[in-house]
Amino acid sequence: MGDCACEDHKDLEHLHNLSPMPWQVVLNNKSEGFSTNLVIPWLPASNIFAGDSNMDLLKSMIRLRESTAPIYSDTAKRHEQFGVNCEIKYARDELVIIERWYTRQNTYIYLGNFGNTTHKKDFSSFFYEGTIVVGPVKKVNQTIHFKEFEIAPGEAFVIRLEK
Repeated sequence: MGDCACEDHKDLEHLHNLSPMPWQVVLNNKSEGFSTNLVIPWLPASNIFAGDSNMDLLKSMIRLRESTAPIYSDTAKRHEQFGVNCEIKYARDELVIIERWYTRQNTYIYLGNFGNTTHKKDFSSFFYEGTIVVGPVKKVNQTIHFKEFEIAPGEAFVIRLEK
């Protein structure tokens, strides 16, 4: 199409930059109308979904927000006064720790590495131990200790601290 001077094909000028659209083969190798049973699609959709996809993490965060008072409440009542229930505990070396609490509930922290290097830090002056509730699939529900906490580049966790 690149050598055609026709105005009708101007929209196809950059077509070589596009990849084929994947689609799922449904039942009995029958696709959804894109090809016949005798033709294999160029790029079939994978039948194995990533267990640590961003969509799964987002769903976990939504469930946690809907069910956890320290996360869905913007304030906490202390000594008969309402106040903020969120604090940035640490923000250095491309690491961020945000803590949220609510009266008589578990405290939750977000710990994220926004950098390109793995960090090994001692956060035991802030926290002792907690349980990962949202994060990489292999680490969810693990109890972690903050004495020698290691976090990879781009990794983030939501951690429930003990009362």
